[in-house]
Amino acid sequence: MRWKVNIGVGILALVLLGLLGVWLSAPRRLDAGAEPRRLLAPWSVHLEEVDLALATGDWARTAEAWTNAWTAAMASGRWEPLIDVGDAALRVGDATGTRSIGRAKARRAYQAALYRARAQRSVDGVLRAAESFAALGDRNVTEGALHMARKLTAGDASARAQVETDAARIAARVVTP
Repeated sequence: MRWKVNIGVGILALVLLGLLGVWLSAPRRLDAGAEPRRLLAPWSVHLEEVDLALATGDWARTAEAWTNAWTAAMASGRWEPLIDVGDAALRVGDATGTRSIGRAKARRAYQAALYRARAQRSVDGVLRAAESFAALGDRNVTEGALHMARKLTAGDASARAQVETDAARIAARVVTP
């Protein structure tokens, strides 16, 4: 009898995962003025909602929209939306007077972006994450990310030279909070 319950729970879990997939891939409202890349990005709709809620001072709506953006960014499998969501966390923290919480959420998003970019062998993604950590004032993680970028360009002299140029610029921008 117990195996029937386990099968039932498994089927229910699969149905719920399927519904989540359908929801994440559902078409979103179109904005004629938006760039095409953002029209295809479900997280960007939620980020627009974050900014609208911030503008109106609706903190509950802001928190819900940011959470939805985080979920969509994680589901995307890409590093770019995680950087956008991290940037939004900083805006939310500044606007709501919860700067330390916003920074913690941004750090988590930037970390996820960094690991994804490294896994995808995206030098641009690793450098963008390094810039984000530099803006947070995290010298150690910034230097670690720059090291990752250098390793990704091993064997390509021109790419390595560009990384060194970018690394110098990024390292100089590390701010102390």
